[in-house]
Amino acid sequence: MDGIIFILILLVLMVPLFLTTRRQKKAMRQTQETQANLAIGDEVMTTSGMHAEVTGLQETTVDLEIAPGVVTRWERIAIRERLTGHSAEDADAGYDQSDEDDAQDGFTEEDIEGFSADDLTPEDFAGDAQGDGACRGSDRGRRDGDVAES
Repeated sequence: MDGIIFILILLVLMVPLFLTTRRQKKAMRQTQETQANLAIGDEVMTTSGMHAEVTGLQETTVDLEIAPGVVTRWERIAIRERLTGHSAEDADAGYDQSDEDDAQDGFTEEDIEGFSADDLTPEDFAGDAQGDGACRGSDRGRRDGDVAES
């Protein structure tokens, strides 16, 4: 009986370890394939998060254009992923980051136009912290069509 419990406990501990190792090996293999199949003109992201375009390929290094006319040499292992397909899909779909930002914070460009932080007082923030629905600083003392003086 003790032997069966020992085997079950061992299985419970070993299965997650096996699955994690397998997932890591799969990700490593995919990254190595990406690094081996780079082509000139590919947009890539390095492990440090920098986006660049491949302008030259050598056996162990790649030349990346990080800004117009600025080319740097990197080790191939520094390439994390290829971005070429993703950015083209977003552009074709008409995706606009600013639309999403406006929806999240509740402000539009019209709300911000003519706003000055000099118009704010500590009282403008007191109501928001208490959640009583007090006016925001950008609305304080204004009516439709009024613009704050700078």
